[in-house]
Amino acid sequence: AVVSTQSTGMDNVLYLYKSLDLLREAVEARETGQRGRERLDSERRKMEKVVAEQAEELQSMKQRVESQKAIMQKQSVKMDRMIEERVESSAVLTDILSKVEEVQQRNETLEVTCERTKSLLDKNTEEVEMYREQVAMYDEVLHTVKTKMVAAGNSLPKSLRVVLKELL
Repeated sequence: AVVSTQSTGMDNVLYLYKSLDLLREAVEARETGQRGRERLDSERRKMEKVVAEQAEELQSMKQRVESQKAIMQKQSVKMDRMIEERVESSAVLTDILSKVEEVQQRNETLEVTCERTKSLLDKNTEEVEMYREQVAMYDEVLHTVKTKMVAAGNSLPKSLRVVLKELL
């Protein structure tokens, strides 16, 4: 009976040592868990700070994008206006070009008319020269006739000479 009590006491001591070891391990695990939780809390705070910074940066980028979008819309309106003005200018230029073509056609018609008129004028000038030569010849003949008539009229009586001078 002594041996069995000793062995039971020994078992109890061993059980107590094992319980102490388990208790120590549990305390260490608890402390390790506590440190782990503190580390996790620290990491979480760091992550929250990083997330907050990134959220601010994202908000700033969003504002810049909105600002750029507004600028692009204004530029788009300006470009639309410029395109519209160019289309109007193009229409005006097309109208001017058509009028220029009309004027060129009129000029070509006038040039043809001028050439015909010049040709007729040249022909008329030739005819006028021919008539002048004929008139000069007739003047010469008339002068000769007058001279001969005056000479012949000198032999006429004075009253007929006066009538002849009036005719000439």
